[in-house]
Amino acid sequence: MSVPLLAVLASCAPSDRPSTPSTPSTPSTPSLGVVINEVVPGNQSTLTGPDGLARPDWVELLNIGEDAVDLAALVLRNAAGDEQPAGTGRLAPGERTVTFAAGAFSLDKDGDRVELLAADTVLDAVDIDGVPSDIAVARLPDATGAPTPTAWTSPGAPNGDTASPTLDPATETWFTASRVHEIRFGFAGSARTEIDGVERPEVPVTVTIDGVAYPEVGLSLKGGASYQRMSGKPSFRVDLNAFVAGERLRGLKAFNLHNTLVYDPTRVRDHLTYRLARAAGLMAPRVGWAHVWCDGDDYGLYVVVEKHDDRMIAARFPGSEDDGIVLEPNEAPDGSWIPGDFGGGDDFEPVEVVGPEGWDQEEGPVPPPAAAAASLQRVDELLAGPATNGAVAALWTVADRDGLLSYLAWEVVAAHDDGYHVRNNWRVYVDGQDARVHWVPSGAEWTWDAWPGLDWDPFGSGRAGVWCLENDGCRRDYEARVVEVADLADALDLVGDFDTLSDWLDDEIARDTRSPLTASEVEAARQLTRRNLVAFPEAARAAVR
Repeated sequence: MSVPLLAVLASCAPSDRPSTPSTPSTPSTPSLGVVINEVVPGNQSTLTGPDGLARPDWVELLNIGEDAVDLAALVLRNAAGDEQPAGTGRLAPGERTVTFAAGAFSLDKDGDRVELLAADTVLDAVDIDGVPSDIAVARLPDATGAPTPTAWTSPGAPNGDTASPTLDPATETWFTASRVHEIRFGFAGSARTEIDGVERPEVPVTVTIDGVAYPEVGLSLKGGASYQRMSGKPSFRVDLNAFVAGERLRGLKAFNLHNTLVYDPTRVRDHLTYRLARAAGLMAPRVGWAHVWCDGDDYGLYVVVEKHDDRMIAARFPGSEDDGIVLEPNEAPDGSWIPGDFGGGDDFEPVEVVGPEGWDQEEGPVPPPAAAAASLQRVDELLAGPATNGAVAALWTVADRDGLLSYLAWEVVAAHDDGYHVRNNWRVYVDGQDARVHWVPSGAEWTWDAWPGLDWDPFGSGRAGVWCLENDGCRRDYEARVVEVADLADALDLVGDFDTLSDWLDDEIARDTRSPLTASEVEAARQLTRRNLVAFPEAARAAVR
């Protein structure tokens, strides 16, 4: 059936693909010389449609022939037999056009087929065998290759030679060191004044992210020592689902924007420290960068940090995103500060109830599964008692042994002075499949700054760390893991990564007029960080040998 055409010509959006495209050549395909070059059957955030709001699925056509083609003679058809005109006007040799699905014509990312027809003759076809949202089925290499799933979409631009390493669009296109994203918030009515309220309310705003528009998302201010109001350079929480259910950005429901004013003038420490944590096997946030505007006012460079939610769980523990739980021990549900920890009766305010009643449950079913609550209670009971060999063995039946040892070693190597070492920024994850308790990194800006040494301060450190070091066997295992994580930091070449990213971000940092940090302060922090990326692993190894 025929429906109104919605099409745009080439260069309609920037490409997600970081590599250099190949040079098209003529394949032995349709006589009219037009191919289906790229299809996104589950478009949630790759491209905005002609109305500037909706994000329909889209098909890119490419003329690889020697003659111009009348698009009115071509039709797109899906597996259900629904049809749509391919376009209007003429498509010159080498030219591309992107056509959006409209009316009855749609594409199913879980399985479909899109055909290009002329006078009921199929000229080209692409099968969709089941892909995640925001994933393209694209000819790789461009124009000549077989249709291949990839997270690197490129509407109106060449596809390149190879597919993305994974089909996780957040990893491949959002949390990357290849692009500073562009985020533009728009405030209506009194929202810009209300967001400064002492209770930090979430207000509705519009946002355009890399040219893709969202009509209503939730925005609130965040931060402790780094907290600022709109007159300064605030950190933000962005919740895409706050007012419109089902909204996604490359598979994400939410993310944080850190101003990094207090603990990281380099804007790179989050990336380095979480990269080390993930390589050590921990569920740590992914990191990117963005330039932010609010009502057209330039707010400068921000670090984009993944939120501890079900999307993070899905990336680290596939299959547990619906029943895994995440808790923050430092914040009660009413927002009050309770320096919580396992083991109760610590030197700060005791945590009388472990779980959502005593800590803030950030993710997962409420009430939490009985097995998860039981695991939390068991860890609390064990860490409240002596660290005997039997107690250590019992702990490993309900807590992730390798994860805890890696977490403690990671904190020491990176000098996570705003983390569990001082019982501040950290989280707990309880897996929905086996109810095992995991320590989760958070708040990694204050790292590579001042090495605290191997031992944990019994008056201010996390109970699990102190408890482990009280047991000879656990201490030996922990010290061995320190060496492994220190070696891992060197193997990842964090120094080279830091230098590359510092050069890449230099111009963005220099033109960030909202930041009160001077060029000399940034340079001093860079020199300190670079030195400690070498010194801290060396010091950690030396301390245990």
